Amino acid sequence: NGSGDHVNLGTSLTTEIAGDISLAAWVKFDNFDNSLATVISKVSDGLSSGYAIEKTGTQNKLSFWTGDGSGFCEVVSSELSTGTWYFVAATNDGSTSRIYIDGELTNTSNCGAPAGPTADLRIGVQSILSNDERYWDGSIDNVSIWDVVLTDTDILNLYQTSTNGDGEGLAAYWSFNSGDGNTLYDHSGNANHGEINGATWSVDAIIPPVPPVPGGNNSLSFDGTDDYAFVSSTDLDNIF
Repeated sequence: NGSGDHVNLGTSLTTEIAGDISLAAWVKFDNFDNSLATVISKVSDGLSSGYAIEKTGTQNKLSFWTGDGSGFCEVVSSELSTGTWYFVAATNDGSTSRIYIDGELTNTSNCGAPAGPTADLRIGVQSILSNDERYWDGSIDNVSIWDVVLTDTDILNLYQTSTNGDGEGLAAYWSFNSGDGNTLYDHSGNANHGEINGATWSVDAIIPPVPPVPGGNNSLSFDGTDDYAFVSSTDLDNIF
């Protein structure tokens, strides 16, 4: 809800990606009040290494940030609206960052590969600067991290069908379908389970073209103030 909800995923080795990377998530803004509202973040102290997807300041857009060890580079999406589910995906191949909305490439930028950050991975807030402007106010669903560069076709397929927890290069995948409890389960097989902080389960989940999930289809609702998700340390930190 924009005030502190998040998921803390810890310093997992399989998410400390230094090299090819792809991120994907379904997101919905309740409002645009928080200028740097964060979908997912794993950045270092000083913001010089790592990766993040977050709101683009005063613009109603999303940015994919990568830090190569000396500074951060940004690629910005097309404009978004409140109250609408969007599928956002981003890739970096070592020289170019790309950002996609609803399966379509919307922008590219010349950006180097992210250096492997050792900071916690968080969903719903930035991993280092957890001030009010960086909390997500809205809903997040079906988040995945890959240590390969997904193609345009791969990303369109993800938009149309969602991931099922497998696939070459899949480092972590959170389906958000538990519907209760304080644990966000990783379904990639890499055990990158997360701790939910303040965010609440919601039946307001992604709608078609993604098919219903047997047993329930849920998302997490973040209040924009202090909610987040945290993934505990496993083996997610060194993907090359």
